[in-house]
Amino acid sequence: MSNVRNNIFRLETPDIEIAPAIREGYETLINGTGAGAEMRGWMNWPAQYLKSEEYARLKETAKKIIEEFKHTIVIGIGGSYLGAKSIIDAKLGTNFNEIYDVPGRSKVHFVASLSSKEWRNIGAIIGNDPFCIIYISKSGTTLEPGLALRYFYELHKTVHGAEPTVFAITDREHGTGRKLTNDHGWESFVIPDNIGGRYSVFTPVGLLPIAVAGIDTDILLKAAAEASELFMSTIDNPAVHYANWRYHQYINGYSVEFMNVNNPELRSFAEWWKQLFGESEGKSGQGLCPNSAVFSMDLHSLGQYLQQGLRKLVCETFFTWDDSIRITFPKSSLEDGLDYLAGRKLTEVNHAAMKGSFTAHSSIGDEPNPCCNIFCPAGIGSIAYAKQTFEYACAISSYAIEVNPFDQPGVEDYKNEVKQILFRNSANNS
Repeated sequence: MSNVRNNIFRLETPDIEIAPAIREGYETLINGTGAGAEMRGWMNWPAQYLKSEEYARLKETAKKIIEEFKHTIVIGIGGSYLGAKSIIDAKLGTNFNEIYDVPGRSKVHFVASLSSKEWRNIGAIIGNDPFCIIYISKSGTTLEPGLALRYFYELHKTVHGAEPTVFAITDREHGTGRKLTNDHGWESFVIPDNIGGRYSVFTPVGLLPIAVAGIDTDILLKAAAEASELFMSTIDNPAVHYANWRYHQYINGYSVEFMNVNNPELRSFAEWWKQLFGESEGKSGQGLCPNSAVFSMDLHSLGQYLQQGLRKLVCETFFTWDDSIRITFPKSSLEDGLDYLAGRKLTEVNHAAMKGSFTAHSSIGDEPNPCCNIFCPAGIGSIAYAKQTFEYACAISSYAIEVNPFDQPGVEDYKNEVKQILFRNSANNS
């Protein structure tokens, strides 16, 4: 078992020699000699942005939002919301907005769908309370955020009789998003030209919503910078070893990689991981299909299939984060057979479920699934370190199978088809 450690991250994989394709993929990424090399700005970004004037202004803006607005609506799609939501959920829990009036943060509502019920319910939850909008779109032409901006912009005017306060995160100079920002005088932050959406969590795209939720973004940037410093200096690092493990599963004929996380607050983290690898690798008939499960809940549904379903299909990455909350089982008069757990921690049971399922899936049966294990100690910095690890691993993996890690031509195809359908329907109804 290969065990790659540092103070905030541990990766355990079987001992596998680094494949030549992975070694070449690493060198291609580090040296900037591959397709899409101009989009590698995320690699050095955390350390640089920590010292920037814009970052200092971003933190002051977040403080202002927290002081003035009980609610913040974050409008974005894909990487424009998943990075921020995954960190907020991990730190605060998926139901943190239900905690009434917690000092030091605004309640953050993400609008990233075309669900009528979701839009209606967010409006109902906010009611007559003051709210602001964080609008995230590089071009300003993506349909989902454009419609959401229009809806909640007009809702604010209806409820409060005034235009809302909007903070735009968009292109520096071009596009509809920039034009709207300039026309209305919105405070804005820049989406860097050399960083794509799914790699943007440590830019204003992720940092402003995260800061508004009261989370210390300095911790995130410092952890991500620490990861980058290691990954760029040596091939013997967790990103390469993880990319190497999954590459070997791919060339051995596996088609699907499951990311198994240990708590529901990591569901959005797994969704972010799915977008990262799905959009980066899934081209030209290539790539592992990323999927995910939340244990122990999904052990009682998907767990059965993973254990005994179609073989030579699924490899699994077990991702365990040790959050800092400690709930102790009390003594009880219930005769439920659980007295042996009195005085012990809920996290102990949680981790036992992950360890037990890892052992069962990786070693029981005639053809167990190949599995690797990732463990992050408590603290939001370990989540940031993991994100940077996956970003490097994803780019390396993509180069190893000879695809561009930074474009998404299929996504652009779908966007064009949707617009053509809506334009045709509008013409027919006029």
